[in-house]
Formats: sequence, C-alpha cells, structure tokens
Amino acid sequence: LVENNQFKPLLKQNNILNITIDDTQDRCYLLLESELAYYDLKKGEMVSLLKGDIGNTYGHIHQSNLLLKGQKIYYSMNSPLIQYNPQTNTSRAITSDYYNLDHTCMDAIVDNEGSIWVATLRGAFRVKNSSIYNYNDESLVENEVSSILQDSDGTLYLGANIGLSVIHPNGKIRKYPLSSGLERMRVMDIIKHQGEIYFTTYTRGVRKFTNKGILELDSQVQMEGASDLCSFMDTLYCSDY
Repeated sequence: LVENNQFKPLLKQNNILNITIDDTQDRCYLLLESELAYYDLKKGEMVSLLKGDIGNTYGHIHQSNLLLKGQKIYYSMNSPLIQYNPQTNTSRAITSDYYNLDHTCMDAIVDNEGSIWVATLRGAFRVKNSSIYNYNDESLVENEVSSILQDSDGTLYLGANIGLSVIHPNGKIRKYPLSSGLERMRVMDIIKHQGEIYFTTYTRGVRKFTNKGILELDSQVQMEGASDLCSFMDTLYCSDY
C-alpha cells in the first residue's frame, strides 16, 4: 500500500498473481495460485471465496487477470476468463465457438457500455449480454491480441505481437505495426498517463503512441523486457522481467 509516497506492508501472502480494488466496499480482491479471496481494508483480515482447483491452468502461471463487474468477479490464470458469482458460489468459463484453438485470456476489461472485452491468442472478443462478437486478423493488425485499453472517449487500443490496432468510437479501425513483422515484440500492457498512451513490449521496453504513430522513449533507463505499467501521481512506473 502506498501512502504519502511511502510503501508500507499491507498483507504478507505468498503466490499473489493479481489484485484489484473495490472502493465501494473497502476491499482488495486477490487472485492466488489456488485461491480467490479479498482483503478487508477496514478490518485488516483476509476472507477466502474459492479454494483449491479454481481455474483450468497449466504449467507456470505467467498470465493472470482479475476484474469486477457489478456483483460478479472475473478472473483468469493461464485459462479462459472465468465468471464467479459470490451470491450463488458458482463459476463458469466465458467461451464460444470462436475459441476453437486457444482461448487463454491474455487481458480483459469492462468498457464504457458495460461489455467485457477479452484478449486471446485467437483474437479479441466483446461479450455483450448473451452475445459474443469476434475481432481477428481480418480487421486487426494480427490475430493474437495480448492487451486492451479503452480511453475515456471510447477509443480502444488492442496490443499484439507486431503492433497496435485502434478501434475508434465510430467503428473505424486503424493498424500501427511495430516493426517489419519479423520480430514479435508483443505488447504487454497499455496505459494512459498524463493524457498520453504508453505501452510495454516484451523485447523492446516502453513505447509511446501518438497521432503520428509509435515512438520510442528518450530515456536514460535501458529496459528490454517490460511488463506492467502503473500511473501514480505524476510518475509512470514500469516493471520488467
């Protein structure tokens, strides 16, 4: 937990894969390797929701997601996006006929209209009520989608191995390749910081997206394998591999 620009211990727990905050209930939800739980910020205690085999995982868990929508929790851990309902204690994977080869959830967001967007290695999927819409290499820069961000104006940024696809509110899609396509940099995370779009790549550090295209940062910090971004106060933080 960061208070007054200082880090202080909040919870000591092994194997935390992902976290998300619910300000309305003063809770910090936690996704662990074999448990879904939340930490009560007022009481200072952890409450378990699911334990044991909570996801269809394989190998070392290197890709996880955790988000809230309404009264439901959505998470993934080398797996499809799974919907968990705390009220009924039931869970189900969000899949469709389009997930015929690889439905591993790389990233997921809830957009301004309440739809869920899921990034997979077989395209991006928009889950709206009971309907699922697919975006693949027929409209995007390539089939594999590794990260998603929606700006406040409704613009969607979809990261891939070889570049970015930008879906504008009017439905128009523009493609921005990172390179010749021979090198697969893979966009790992996308964020908006002080009005500008930044993203990390697996092999080429942090880049910035502008109306003129993709720019390299003029930074003294040499970083190759960049992963997560966080905008806090006036500073952009980045973790690497």
